[in-house]
Amino acid sequence: LLPPPLRAPPVLPPYSPPSPLLPPASPSPRPTQPPPDCDDEQCTSVGDDCCAPAGDSATCRYGYAAVHTLQDCFGFQRASYTCCPSPPTPPLPPGGSRYPLARGMSDSPQREWMQRVVETSAAAAECCLPTQTQLLQTFATATELRASPWADYFEHVYGIRTMVFPFSLGEIAFFYWDRLPLTAKASLKLREQQPGGERWSYMVIEGPALRFGELYGHGFAWGRVRHSALRPSEWRSHGNVWRCLHPWCSGPGRYVPEVFARLAISEGLPSHTRAEVFHACCDSHDWPQGTAWFFLAPGSGVFLDLRRTVVLRTHADLATRFGFSCWGSVLDETCHSWCERECYVETVEALRTEGYDTIQFTNYDAEHYADYEVWDLRVGSADWQNDGCLPDYPRGTLTRGWAGTGEECRCRRGGDLLRCDG
Repeated sequence: LLPPPLRAPPVLPPYSPPSPLLPPASPSPRPTQPPPDCDDEQCTSVGDDCCAPAGDSATCRYGYAAVHTLQDCFGFQRASYTCCPSPPTPPLPPGGSRYPLARGMSDSPQREWMQRVVETSAAAAECCLPTQTQLLQTFATATELRASPWADYFEHVYGIRTMVFPFSLGEIAFFYWDRLPLTAKASLKLREQQPGGERWSYMVIEGPALRFGELYGHGFAWGRVRHSALRPSEWRSHGNVWRCLHPWCSGPGRYVPEVFARLAISEGLPSHTRAEVFHACCDSHDWPQGTAWFFLAPGSGVFLDLRRTVVLRTHADLATRFGFSCWGSVLDETCHSWCERECYVETVEALRTEGYDTIQFTNYDAEHYADYEVWDLRVGSADWQNDGCLPDYPRGTLTRGWAGTGEECRCRRGGDLLRCDG
């Protein structure tokens, strides 16, 4: 047998070197010059140093945007940045808002005012991030609300038959944690807090500044606060849920004069408005008997008749507007308890003589928060408080029901909060 014929070797293409696996390295980017209106003072990186290496975030306050300048900083290559004004926000759609709200409702002065507060603060804070868009459901009718998981909640707080629709949860800045629907409670993302330096102190928001629309638990507490870990007995004292109504409720941005002057919240509520408030035990003995302190709390279902009211921004305005020079010593803590009490008494007596019933502090700095405080000069507790109720409060001053037009508030005894379901 003959062997099989040999095959001709295959014809190979001319050799060419393989393509490189990676493209040739491009030259390092050159440092850039930021626009002239940028401001390093707005940096919020660690140490506010405008240096954000790997693991640090390039962030800014007051709505400024981070722009990387690619300079070296503190031994880190190309990690520097600055803060520049954000691009102009596109205009709102006609008749609309980025923050869901039942618009145009004017059945009470507080509700009409709250709608303007929400719209102006939302615009100033460039709302809305995901953390700013919780609890915003709108109910078109009472029937729709009664068919929802929120039916028991609002029946308890207002009485659904008294409410005016449409109604949005976005109009509310205060929620009772112990009565929230389980579905709402399970999905809430609240800003975590820790004490502000003392064992018994105002709580401080962790991380970035608290912005408009974000939800948080506000008050005093021992140790770290996480709502899921609170015992039922603690819910009344510091477990309730608040919504930030200022563009920034913590951090340096809680008062920026040129921004605050454009906000509806700076105007305060008009005289003879029934305002929803929050009161917790117990007012200090240094404050004059016959007065009471509240926080504004739309959603509490507890209404205080403001009668003739004056609107100030902070306690310091008592000195600048009315000439009570003692407030300088009170606020810088150089005044002992006896002179602090004298200052309170002098203030109350003078303002009562001028015919004022209440004072609104629209941007009261409660150590770490921008809060809204109401001081009732007319009435209050003539005796020591033992709970959230105010002994000897005149009838008709505190009411409940939608817009405060319902029955007189009957305070529940034994709890830390003033609640009208006794």
